[in-house]
Amino acid sequence: MMNLRSVAAAALLVVLTFCALVCAQDAPTIKWKRATCFGNELQYCETGWYSSAAVVEDGAQSAIFVSSYHVYRLDSNGNEVWKVEVAADVSDPDGGVSSRTWPGVVLCDLLGNGQLAVVTAHGEGYVSAYDLDGNFLDGWPKRPFNNELRSLAVGDLENNGGALQVAVGVARGDDINMSVLDADGGWSMV
Repeated sequence: MMNLRSVAAAALLVVLTFCALVCAQDAPTIKWKRATCFGNELQYCETGWYSSAAVVEDGAQSAIFVSSYHVYRLDSNGNEVWKVEVAADVSDPDGGVSSRTWPGVVLCDLLGNGQLAVVTAHGEGYVSAYDLDGNFLDGWPKRPFNNELRSLAVGDLENNGGALQVAVGVARGDDINMSVLDADGGWSMV
């Protein structure tokens, strides 16, 4: 009986020590907020639905990429570096469509050339691939579907160590509800 009490006391001491260490940490603080809001007093905010931001650490320069009804590049302080409509790039930032984003932003070496690319998928079936400066990669954007895209994944489906493939899933469609796009912008239905 004494051993069981000793083990229980030791376990309680470990838990209390852990709690003391965790509780001693400062609570997280918001660095900036309302970065994709606009209008007088920032009362209008674009919603990202279920999309997640992507972050890249580039030496002294960090970047946050967010997609909602536009695609944004923000600096590490939340300031807008560039903003484009869906299916538009920085050469004509308002030349796209206003359409929401469900899947998260993907940062990857899409072309297999050592350069990061920003890949996004949106409503109305658009998939875009940008360089970090907001220019379309050659062959992009693509529109494999006319309906809203709800999933986005990027990987080396050919297992050749080269350019990657982009898989997207549509919210509703015909007999086909998934498409795989090559880095050069070509695609095949699955």
